[in-house]
Amino acid sequence: AQKDKKPVWSYEMKRPADSFTYLPLLRWKAAEVRALSKLEPLIRSLVFPIMELCPTAFIRDKRTKDKKYREEILPISALLDRLAKLKAAIGGQAVGIDLINIKDGESPYDCRGIWNLIVANQKHVKLKIVPVTGFNGKGVSYQKLIGSLATEFGNGICVRVSLEDINRRSFAQDISRLLSLLGREPTGIDLIIDLKLVDSTAPLYTELSLRIPEVANWRSLTLLGGSFPVDLSHLEANNTYKIPRLEWSKWENEVQRVRDQFVRGPDFW
Repeated sequence: AQKDKKPVWSYEMKRPADSFTYLPLLRWKAAEVRALSKLEPLIRSLVFPIMELCPTAFIRDKRTKDKKYREEILPISALLDRLAKLKAAIGGQAVGIDLINIKDGESPYDCRGIWNLIVANQKHVKLKIVPVTGFNGKGVSYQKLIGSLATEFGNGICVRVSLEDINRRSFAQDISRLLSLLGREPTGIDLIIDLKLVDSTAPLYTELSLRIPEVANWRSLTLLGGSFPVDLSHLEANNTYKIPRLEWSKWENEVQRVRDQFVRGPDFW
């Protein structure tokens, strides 16, 4: 970020015709998919949701006669039903699918098995899928799988990194190696920096931007985070309260109002 240089990036330069401006991270559950389906078409066209599949996606709790719960593995059709409902909710919009919470190499539903089911069902569902990956400990073979999936889907890749990742001294080398495994250049990557909880200790974007290699060349750059409290136990029932949206105020103050000072400004976090 240098004040004496004009921006080398603009919305028109870096975005495809069907571009997005808002990236929400959502659990891939019925309520979240239903919420996407209720958006007005114009609003939906500006949203690129990242759907995070939960480990419990294929498990159903069932009450037995003695009132205890037991777990049942749902059939494969459960995933196919989720895909069909997601397609109905977002239509032709791009959607990121992130298996960060699914363990790799464990049956019956490991990462590779889930991706195989998604690919097999694509000829019917035809979702515009952007596979999501990052430094998630899944290993070289998984990153190469994501690269091959991106080639098959043809919509690029989303790389999601944490604040811990970007703070490592080796981050530039780590991201370079990851892109090599994926077989992609930054221009084909949507980069997300996941700040998780945004509070007064969150770093300034001016600091973060200096740590991002080739900051002007990523297909898109998004800061992701939220400031909703862990719980509301400190609030009294039957009263109305206002909770500041720190992620919004920080984005407005640090990015939106001074965007022309940056070589590259991020999308809303």
